[in-house]
Amino acid sequence: MSIFTCPLCSEKAYNNIISLAKHWTRTHKQLTEDLYLRLHNLNSVPVCACGCGESVKFLDAGRGYSEYVRGHQSRIQNNFQTEKSRNNSIATRRKMIEDGSFKPFHMKKTGEHWGKGLTKETDERIRKMAETVSLPEESVRRSTRLRQNRLSGVVRTLHKEEHSQWKGGISPLNHFCHANRRLYSDWKYPKMVAANFKCSICANAGKIEVHHNQETFSAILRKIAAEHGWEEKIATVFIAELTPELLSMKDAISAAVAEYHISNNVSGVVLCQGCHKAEHKRHNA
Repeated sequence: MSIFTCPLCSEKAYNNIISLAKHWTRTHKQLTEDLYLRLHNLNSVPVCACGCGESVKFLDAGRGYSEYVRGHQSRIQNNFQTEKSRNNSIATRRKMIEDGSFKPFHMKKTGEHWGKGLTKETDERIRKMAETVSLPEESVRRSTRLRQNRLSGVVRTLHKEEHSQWKGGISPLNHFCHANRRLYSDWKYPKMVAANFKCSICANAGKIEVHHNQETFSAILRKIAAEHGWEEKIATVFIAELTPELLSMKDAISAAVAEYHISNNVSGVVLCQGCHKAEHKRHNA
């Protein structure tokens, strides 16, 4: 027969854990979960066995913690969870979102987003989210999960007209080309890594950018834009009406500008925003 003694007052022994738990909560006014952690020498709450990293639910003093977060057991103990079934499920959900039959985070009764009009002062869920989202470990967890979901296709990256903030591609050609993903990933980012993400002049590690210290960005852009027959103003004018032909031309120019930088290894140095502005009469010229 097992004998259980109270961690705080070992004067009395109990024949079972339930009796000890009653003593613990009534006499010491503490949670049964704290007693379980002490008796089993656990420093923290166990996490889900599926590998998601989420803390599992405490059941009682006798059973301890559940092995999985509710619903997560099917992730590894479900014969139907094959790669084909997951891909089909993702495709079905994506189709439902596109045709409007499923709206994530929207309530069925009202059709409104569940958090509309709520603040951390008025809603406990919002308050908890606000408190945890700024924690370093939570930021890393969310970033890692979102990256995995994007790479696997669970969360699809929205471009152009698919994105809620898309305004038809009316931004100036200069801004449009600066935002090219390949220009950043294959030309700007490697230079930032080489500079250890610090300004080459003042060593500031704040907001950094890549400065064209020899051939200017505007000269490259004007040359390539002219080759593609671009007649609109390049730098500062937002285009009120963008035809499909102009949008296609902008895409082609943006891709050509990125390719020019990468294939010619255009010279550039990493500067903070302040030092970069000091190098130009106009920022990002």
